[in-house]
Amino acid sequence: MAFTGDWPHNSSLESYSRKGKPFYNRQMNFFLGMCLLTISSDPRYGKMLLYSVILKCLDPVLTIVAAMECRDPFILPVVEEERKKSREVKFFLSENTYSDHFVLLRLYQVCMDMVKRFRVESNFPLF
Repeated sequence: MAFTGDWPHNSSLESYSRKGKPFYNRQMNFFLGMCLLTISSDPRYGKMLLYSVILKCLDPVLTIVAAMECRDPFILPVVEEERKKSREVKFFLSENTYSDHFVLLRLYQVCMDMVKRFRVESNFPLF
């Protein structure tokens, strides 16, 4: 399949601009590019963060990006029994979504719930 040079979102942005709403212009593209340059991360992750701000879902996406910048929390063990247990934990956290990003988000949420529970049970302020 040959690329024709026209992305699907270009036509929708142009039609949006023709309706009197100045969304697609060179100044906006320059501004978004400068925002991507200021984020000290992989450009794909920066793009995810910018889209999450636009779509108003910054908190979970920021958690996922931070988790993806670190090493993988699911290191495969050498022993087969431990591998099986690791796969079961990963499947439990995925909640049948088959998404690695969702697993990272759920892992963070479970850890934060455990921290809160520990703080309440032990009456020890961690933060």
